[in-house]
Amino acid sequence: LGAPIQVRGDVSSQFLTALLLALPLAEGADRFPTTIRVTSPLVSRPYVSITTHLMRRFGVLFAGGALFSTKTLIENVAVVLRLHTGLNREDVMAVARLKLALMGLPGHENHYPSEVDEARRTWAGFARATALDPEILFLDEPAARLDPLGARRVDEIIRWFRDDLGATVVLVSNDHETLFSLADEAIFLDSETNTMTARGNPSYLRDHATDPKVRAFLGGGRE
Repeated sequence: LGAPIQVRGDVSSQFLTALLLALPLAEGADRFPTTIRVTSPLVSRPYVSITTHLMRRFGVLFAGGALFSTKTLIENVAVVLRLHTGLNREDVMAVARLKLALMGLPGHENHYPSEVDEARRTWAGFARATALDPEILFLDEPAARLDPLGARRVDEIIRWFRDDLGATVVLVSNDHETLFSLADEAIFLDSETNTMTARGNPSYLRDHATDPKVRAFLGGGRE
């Protein structure tokens, strides 16, 4: 990530949106950049045309799952597969059912989002985000609505995508265990100053960050 970064409004969702808009969007682009530069203000483009072949190469999970309320859980996952693959309906539903099962949702395929709790909506959103086995995952507080065991399971899934499938993961999180166990590099956004205040490995920043708020956050409230 390249500075400068300015934050307006909801920090996590705005930042993820800005990263999505920073992807190479020109027709014919064949790879993601190694450096993403975000300048102020966030979400400065009123319209962006994202080509189909790029759309299928990344997955997005916003806090709470952001599911279509009028579609069942399996239909929420299937819509991605229908849009971005050439699979027939039977195969689409089979893959969608598998993705939900991997997230611990067998038997809930035909429930609507309003019929399940927040945790299951999050897992369904995760299933949709990973439906295409994407090269890059954008995750906004994936464990925010989960119990501690569920949060650690999210960490395991993220680690599997990163280490076994080679995916790049961009993660917004306030979970200390997630940060220290998964993050190679972290950036910290300050909503008061509307900018990035620190960047580096979480363990290093805990001891050496110049911003006392960063040290306090990573140290569990102790500078």
